[in-house]
Amino acid sequence: MSTATLEKQGKSTTVLTTKIEITTITANSLDITYDTLSGNQPNTFGNQVVLWQNSNEIPFGTPPLQSKIIPSNTQAGSLNFDGLDLNNNSYIVGYAVGPTLNDPAQTYGNICSSSFIPAAGQPNPTNNFEGTIVNVKPGTTSVSFGLENFPNQIDLKGNSAWAAIWQAGAPSFYARPLSAVQITSNNGGAFNNVNIGRGLTYTIAIFMSGYNPTGNSNQETMAAAYTFTN
Repeated sequence: MSTATLEKQGKSTTVLTTKIEITTITANSLDITYDTLSGNQPNTFGNQVVLWQNSNEIPFGTPPLQSKIIPSNTQAGSLNFDGLDLNNNSYIVGYAVGPTLNDPAQTYGNICSSSFIPAAGQPNPTNNFEGTIVNVKPGTTSVSFGLENFPNQIDLKGNSAWAAIWQAGAPSFYARPLSAVQITSNNGGAFNNVNIGRGLTYTIAIFMSGYNPTGNSNQETMAAAYTFTN
């Protein structure tokens, strides 16, 4: 396996993420925009946006101020929280690529990206984070990958997050992958015993929950993807 990333080797890559951004906040409302992966059906797949009063970190053990199911199956769009009582504190919203999860998983363990508004009067730098696949290193029979910018306190293993790889130029919510592995570390993982051909194109995707060790894992919770040509 090469020790250099594909980017350092000058190879072609495409990185896809799930994006969310707070665009407007007032005393009683909050507007957000979102942009998910191609082929996603946010309403059918139970995607939701969740709001907390908190620092720039998803507080997984705390009930949110409010949550909303995405009302349509459009890949990208906007959403409004109204009827709120917002003060000068800081707020964070998370985008979940699936419904709430049952114990022992984190209730909002399908959150893969977030947007943060600091307290009034505080600096307002870019505070949008999107879970991303990085540092992909293919070998002849294996591929390793890293993970960055997922929520700090996410328990990917406990939520049954998983990764898939296809010999294809895009990920799929339906087509079965060449290989699937459970995510056991928030830092990344690897596919083993999978043939990686020279000059062929492959795509890796991360799913926030739904891993089934016997096969047919849930492909509706796709959060990020990475396409490369070997």
